[in-house]
Amino acid sequence: RPCGPTAADPAPAPAAAPYTPQQADAVKKVIALKRSGHYAVLGVQRTATEDEVKKAYRKLALKFHPDKNRAPNADEAFKCIGLAFATLSDREKRAHYDRYGDDEPEQGMPGGGFGARRRRAPHHAEEVDVEDIFNMFFGTGVPGGVRRQQQPQFRRRQQAPPNQLAQFMNIVPLLFLFALTFLNSTPLHEPAFSLERRGKYAVERFTKSRGVTRDIRYFVSETFSAKHARDPYALARVDQSVETEYETSLRYGCFAQREQQRRLQYAARMKRTRTQREDALERAKNYPLSDCAKLEEVFGVRA
Repeated sequence: RPCGPTAADPAPAPAAAPYTPQQADAVKKVIALKRSGHYAVLGVQRTATEDEVKKAYRKLALKFHPDKNRAPNADEAFKCIGLAFATLSDREKRAHYDRYGDDEPEQGMPGGGFGARRRRAPHHAEEVDVEDIFNMFFGTGVPGGVRRQQQPQFRRRQQAPPNQLAQFMNIVPLLFLFALTFLNSTPLHEPAFSLERRGKYAVERFTKSRGVTRDIRYFVSETFSAKHARDPYALARVDQSVETEYETSLRYGCFAQREQQRRLQYAARMKRTRTQREDALERAKNYPLSDCAKLEEVFGVRA
């Protein structure tokens, strides 16, 4: 039999697209929303709380990460989402954005009145590493600094010859994280614990289950013991949830502290005299990074 297809052979099936039409449409929608601003990109109101901003980011970041969504320009949509979160999750940046948008008035022109020249704000896209933000949330790394060359890597990854097994292995962790995030963001009942003493969560406890970091403090209601403490498996699941939430909280806090330190360094370099710059840089260098230190102490993660 000769090599190659013959008239009796069926026509080869067309290769499956690496993305769905729905994914492509979603990417176009996010990029279009960029003109409407960060709130529109994340799909939250201008009055959204910090938790609502975080929840919106977690959902969108998993949906548009280039390892999961390979539609054209998915990396650009992912970058828009990361920039929106980096701006709205920071109190100072958010206040600045609410007042000036993506621009700010030049020094000496307070209020940005009519005719005032404007320059790019210090938190624009080139200074945000969207992979660091994603890693901070989902545990595949920690914030480490600005790497402006990272975005072209997404395009190279998208344009590489498809390897179905490798693609599947990349997607599996993201699918798991997506499912976990969906479950966490869709409460079927009240949480069993709180990391802070508030409301009915007034009884102090510490994690002690096997395989879980010990002595993480959390608070429960007075009915906790009747529901969980008598069942070692249920208690272990609570301790695991406490550990996960505590680590996520430290990662987020560490990221925020690093961002504040970076802003102080940026402001220090704008000082007029050398003495002022050196003093401000020294204060920025000594800015407390308590959550970063606790993250390394408890979980061995160096930020």
